[in-house]
Amino acid sequence: MSIEKRIFERLFKEDKTELATQKIDLSLVDDVKKENGRLIGFFDSAVNDYKDVADQFQRIASGYSKNSEKIADAIKKAKELGADNIEKQLVQTKQIADKYEAESKARAKKLYSL
Repeated sequence: MSIEKRIFERLFKEDKTELATQKIDLSLVDDVKKENGRLIGFFDSAVNDYKDVADQFQRIASGYSKNSEKIADAIKKAKELGADNIEKQLVQTKQIADKYEAESKARAKKLYSL
């Protein structure tokens, strides 16, 4: 009987070990799935953030475009009045506006392409 008893003890002990190992494996799977879900949430949030920034760059570019049109009208009026000094300042201002409009459009385009 003692041999049978030892055999049964070992069999049951091994089963418990297998079950414990499977429980650990299932726990590990649950942990990595949970972490994966958390990271996906961060990713989605970051994607929304950079899309918001791209939208802001697009609005900025639009604002520069409208302002640039106003500056062009002001340059024309300054020329008509013979206000060379004001015209020169407006031309420089328009160059800056055009530069930042192009830069804003380029950044928005780059962000949208991601």
